[in-house]
Amino acid sequence: MSTTNAHPSGLSEAALRELKAERDRLRAERKRIDGLLSKIEGLLGTGPTIIETPNLGMGLREGIIKILTSNPDGMRPVEVAQAMKAQGWNSEGKTPFAILVANQLWRMAREENSSIRRSEKTGKYKLMHGIDNKAAS
Repeated sequence: MSTTNAHPSGLSEAALRELKAERDRLRAERKRIDGLLSKIEGLLGTGPTIIETPNLGMGLREGIIKILTSNPDGMRPVEVAQAMKAQGWNSEGKTPFAILVANQLWRMAREENSSIRRSEKTGKYKLMHGIDNKAAS
């Protein structure tokens, strides 16, 4: 009793499983090597800061906005960084992740058309909704 293989390569199911396992092993090895290289470059000061994100394609600004959206009372930079780390965000490089987040929050709040505001009284950053950005200053 023979089974016909519908895969276009003509490989058997066992061969396909073996190739997929090898591909996954190589990808994991590449990720491990890339991590080691970025750490070495960070120590040497030659490489860029690498930020790991839980959602592919989401930048640091989008991640900050997502966190602030779920906290309408506002958050301090260190609280934003802790919440982001809990969601899987991280960075590898000379600058600690909390400092990266704090710097980015400050930049976002000082932009003219930004919907993020910093309270002088509490130091918390809030996402402003439904108001004219220039009137919020």
